[in-house]
Amino acid sequence: MTDTLPLQALFLSNEIPGLIRMHEQRYRDDIDQMTVPYLASQKLDDLVNELATKNRIEIPVIDEDGVYMTEESGMVPTYFVPAHPMNVYGSASQQGIIYTFHIPYSGPQWGFYLKPMQYPLNMPSGRTTAEEVLFTYAGGDLTSVQINKMSTEDLAKVKHQLERLRNDIKPFNDQLQSSIRIYAGQKHAAALRQTSDASAIKWPIRTRPNATALPPLLSPGRKSFLVRQHPHRARNPN
Repeated sequence: MTDTLPLQALFLSNEIPGLIRMHEQRYRDDIDQMTVPYLASQKLDDLVNELATKNRIEIPVIDEDGVYMTEESGMVPTYFVPAHPMNVYGSASQQGIIYTFHIPYSGPQWGFYLKPMQYPLNMPSGRTTAEEVLFTYAGGDLTSVQINKMSTEDLAKVKHQLERLRNDIKPFNDQLQSSIRIYAGQKHAAALRQTSDASAIKWPIRTRPNATALPPLLSPGRKSFLVRQHPHRARNPN
C-alpha cells in the first residue's frame, strides 16, 4: 500500500463549497483553452459529456464485504487511549498486540477529508492509503468485545459520512451538464460563427506557423507604435 496519510480526524478538513468552485473553474478553463477550429469541429453534446465526466465530483465507495483486521506485536499503552493526533499516551507501556482495522474502498482518497455541509461530530481518527481506511486499536486492557464494538462503530461512521457527502454533492453533479452546456454553448456558437466568417473571406488564407501567438500589435501589455507618445520634457538646467 502506498500514499499513506498520517493519523488525523476524518471528514473535517476540506469545505465542499471550495471544492465545487474549483471544479467549476476547471471546466471553464478547459473550455477557454480550446481553439476556435477545435470547438467548431466538435459536437456540442460530445463536449458537454466529456467535460461533465471529467469534472463530476466522485465520493469514495467502501467495500463492506472486504473489511478485515490485522495484528502485530509491539509496545502498547497499559491502558487503552483512542488513536488521535492530539492524544498523548501518559500511561506506562507494555508488550502487547496492535490491531489495525482495514476498510477497502474505491474512489478518491481526498474524499475522506471532505467535510459534510452539516458539521460532523465525534469523527474517528484514522489513516488512509489509496486503497484502504485504517483504524488502529491498542492497549494492554483491551478486550475483543471492545475491539469489535469500536470497529463496528467506526465502520458505521464512515458509511454515514460518505452518504452525507453524496447527498451534499448531488445538486452540483445533477446540474453539471446544464452548467457546462451554457458556458460551452456560447463558446461553441462563437467558434462556428468565426469559422463561417473565415470561409467567406475572398482572399486565400494561410495559417501562420506560430498560430497560438498574438501579432505584436495585439500582444497584451505592448503599446502600439500607432499610439503617439507624449514627448519627454527637457530638464530645467537651473
